[in-house]
Amino acid sequence: SLRSICEQFSTNMAVLHRALFTWFVLLVFLILLVLRLDSRIQWNWFIVFIPVWFYDAILAIYVFFNYDVILEIRS
Repeated sequence: SLRSICEQFSTNMAVLHRALFTWFVLLVFLILLVLRLDSRIQWNWFIVFIPVWFYDAILAIYVFFNYDVILEIRS
């Protein structure tokens, strides 16, 4: 199930891997943004922002399925 996938993602993926994934998504977004602003590509803005929405979706799923753990840590 999706919950077990998120738990496995949380336990198996080191902080370094999460940081590298974040930097990679940001790098792809910035490259697309610069190319679009410089008029080297004529893609729709929707396509340019897909990496950001992809990252936000993954983060939202992670938080949704680990909300009980987050609350436990805060207590």
